[in-house]
Formats: sequence, structure tokens, C-alpha cells
Amino acid sequence: MIKNAPRILDLKEVNLDMIALVGGKNASLGEMIQHLDKQGIKVPGGYVVTVAAYREYIEYNNLGQKINRWITGLDPTDIIQLRRAGSNIRRLIADGSFPEEMKREIAEKY
Repeated sequence: MIKNAPRILDLKEVNLDMIALVGGKNASLGEMIQHLDKQGIKVPGGYVVTVAAYREYIEYNNLGQKINRWITGLDPTDIIQLRRAGSNIRRLIADGSFPEEMKREIAEKY
């Protein structure tokens, strides 16, 4: 985990140098917003929930071992097995809960 990494960032603060923290799509979107703004093209703002927040969420919900159990021994050529594992992992993540402080930070940005 990135020590003292922010959980939430405004998209206008994000650039391609931050891929490890915000992911490629968010980094690209932030970069695009910054360049378009300099050209006078206004793009609605937004925010990013960072990789650090994702990892904290996974840890808070004790999902690491459960996810590992689903992916250990997967046959990458077995599409049905991959779909089943992916579906179950997504369900685990969707059914989790946010730490109160993170929930508050996300609500404030929203």
C-alpha cells in the first residue's frame, strides 16, 4: 500500500504520472481534462477513488483471502471458470461496506 496516499482526488489533480495511484483510465481522463481546460474547453469535474482506497476497502472487508481462494488454480483457458470466479469476486466486493471515514470523504466529494 502506498503510505499516506489519498483516498479521493479531484480529476483535475490527476495526470499520467499517477497511474499507480488512480489507474490508467482515471489518469488519462485527468490528463485530458487538464489539456482541454488550457484550450478553454470546459469539462464537468469529477473525482477519483484511488487504488489506496480500494486496497483499504478490501482489507476492511477481509476480502483478500476470499479473492485469492477464487483465483488460485484458475485455468486461464477455461472461460466458464473465469466468468464464475469473476462474478463471485465482483459480488464479494459489491457486498462489502465502506469504512466510515472513507464513506464520509466520498460523500463530501460527491
